Amino acid sequence: MLTPGQEKYIDSLPERATAHVTQFDSIARIAAEKLLAELQKMMPYAAIHYYGSTKLGLAGTNDIDIGVIAGERVQDYALALEGAYGASQTTDNGAVRRWRLMRDRFPVDLFLVERPTRRIQDDLDTHQILEARGDLRAAYERLKFSCKDSTLRDYTRKKFEFFNDILHPHSS
Repeated sequence: MLTPGQEKYIDSLPERATAHVTQFDSIARIAAEKLLAELQKMMPYAAIHYYGSTKLGLAGTNDIDIGVIAGERVQDYALALEGAYGASQTTDNGAVRRWRLMRDRFPVDLFLVERPTRRIQDDLDTHQILEARGDLRAAYERLKFSCKDSTLRDYTRKKFEFFNDILHPHSS
């Protein structure tokens, strides 16, 4: 079962886009570590979270997911990020600012929030569970490979269902 926000996100994805699942590329993690160092210098008081399949060393799209929780410095950090990476997109009624960039050939999703939205908190919680549970990491990677070359919408739906199952194991 998906949340209304997850359904809305899936509906926003291109209808014909394909999910290109590939083996984990360790160079993506190196690119992420360089970007993290840059962000930590730019925003020394922010809580910067690197999460997702690349952080876990799993197959996927080899993208880099970073969430920045800025607290009361959110406006200052937004200006710093815009100076470095250009204008952001806003989502969740302006609560989330998002930059999509490339770093050493890898796509980056960079989020800035004052405090975590439900979706971002769920992402962080899911990552923490996957980090702690090798059995779930292996199951997640199998799921990803089973979706290889399916539509991006189907791939994302299956990922969200998996995340919801591990976040709320008794509600299915």
